[in-house]
Amino acid sequence: MLSRRMPRTKGEHDRLRCVALSHCAFGTGTLYELLTDLELRNTTDSLEDVKRENVRLSRELAIRRYQKGNASDFSREVVHLLGKIVEISQRIFPDGSVTFDYAFDPENPSDQWLTFNVVAKGEYKDYCDREFQWHEEIERIVPGTLTEFRLCVMPQR
Repeated sequence: MLSRRMPRTKGEHDRLRCVALSHCAFGTGTLYELLTDLELRNTTDSLEDVKRENVRLSRELAIRRYQKGNASDFSREVVHLLGKIVEISQRIFPDGSVTFDYAFDPENPSDQWLTFNVVAKGEYKDYCDREFQWHEEIERIVPGTLTEFRLCVMPQR
């Protein structure tokens, strides 16, 4: 079991997070239990910072499980996330179908993203607020990934 003593330095804090992640990867505890043991909720981190870190660690854990051959957990998470983004897109832009494409920067292949293509009827002033709403809702469900999920609005008159 991890120590109940609070980490004193950022380095110690990061090291304990890595320990928590490795415990989760080997199935010796859940991410929430380990983060609770680290008492992250009582540190100077804001609740939003803790939530973002939880999402980041959960993704990293899913990737590590996938790399160890447990593809179904990772696949389910990806499909669930993409389904939520498509649902949000359809709700905010109900004027047509929603598609998405994978893209990358040819000069920097590690810069990759998914572009969600939607249709909006009317003039830009009629749907510009919905663009902002889309970005806000995506940020809520997947914090810190707005460069990986992009929106392309195709206007229709």
